[in-house]
Amino acid sequence: VLDIGANTGQFSVAAARSGARAVALERDPVAAGMIWRRAQADNLNILPLVVDLARPSPATGWRNRECASFLDRARGAFDAVLMLAVLHHLLVSDRVPLEEVLDLAAELTRDALIVEFVGPDDLMFVRLARGREELHRDLTLAAFEAACRRHFAIVRSERLAGMSRWLYLLRRKAA
Repeated sequence: VLDIGANTGQFSVAAARSGARAVALERDPVAAGMIWRRAQADNLNILPLVVDLARPSPATGWRNRECASFLDRARGAFDAVLMLAVLHHLLVSDRVPLEEVLDLAAELTRDALIVEFVGPDDLMFVRLARGREELHRDLTLAAFEAACRRHFAIVRSERLAGMSRWLYLLRRKAA
C-alpha cells in the first residue's frame, strides 16, 4: 500500500495492522519521523519516506544510474494507493492538472486507488486557492469522475457527512 500525503500515518498504520506492507509518503520530514517512531514502537511494517510527489526524488549517482528515481522504483509496485486529503494540494498548491495526477496514480497501482475529492467550495480548498478560485471553475464532481474513468472503474463513492468531500474506491482498468 502506498499512502501519498500520509501526514501522521493513520492510514498507513491501519494498512499495516491489516497485514499489508505500507509505504508512507510525506513531504514533511517531522511528520515522516513521527510515522517512523510509531512504526518502530508498534513493530509495524511501514516505510516512511520524505518525498514530495509534485517534486519526486530524481535518479542519483554516477550518470544517474546508482539509484533510480522514486517514480521509476514505485511504478507498478503497489496493490493499492491512498490519496486522502492530498489531491486538492496537488491541484491548487502545486498546480498539477487533475488528469496528470490520475495518470500517475494509475502508473503506481496495480489495482486500487482510494482518493478523496475535495470540491472547490470546501473551506480548505478556498484557503489554498487564495483568490485563484477562477482557475478551478471547471473542477466539478462530474469532471472528476470523467477524469477517473480514463484509467479506473468507479467501484464506490460516498460523500463525507457535512462536507464538500467525497471518498472514492477505484479499480484500475486493464492497460
